[in-house]
Amino acid sequence: ALFTFDRLTISAVKPANLPPNIQSFVTVFGSNFGSNRFSRLGGNGTVEGSCIMAESSGALLWVSDSSAVCSLGPERGPTDYLKVELGRRAAVVTPAQGGPVFDAPSITDILQNDVPTVGGHAVVLLGTNFGEAAAADFRITVGNTLCLSAAWFSDTAVEC
Repeated sequence: ALFTFDRLTISAVKPANLPPNIQSFVTVFGSNFGSNRFSRLGGNGTVEGSCIMAESSGALLWVSDSSAVCSLGPERGPTDYLKVELGRRAAVVTPAQGGPVFDAPSITDILQNDVPTVGGHAVVLLGTNFGEAAAADFRITVGNTLCLSAAWFSDTAVEC
């Protein structure tokens, strides 16, 4: 007779919305995460595991048979899944299934909002989720027009 274990499942991820480009922690809920007593242990006595999101791998802290905490980020770009690996078992959850997503940048105010339409004038955009630092491919578009130069000041201010 062949003996098998029930598969690892993910039923929820909290919080479901994460700021982009910032280290985040999420709690993953589900079943069959295993027992610390019977799971493969790492060198520091914790259950070996990882979380993979947006092509980046983060640490996983086993909590119980039904939950674990994932360290994610800082990420850049969209994601279409969160993969949790515990030993030889793995589970995947997509945003449509309740998996986490990154919050998009949002503009709350525009400084120098009376500028000519011919371009060539700097405009400071204030908002949220611009990230902890400018990415190598950092760019800003206004409508469908790419800014000739873009400057990142903080998670809440950029210039075009």
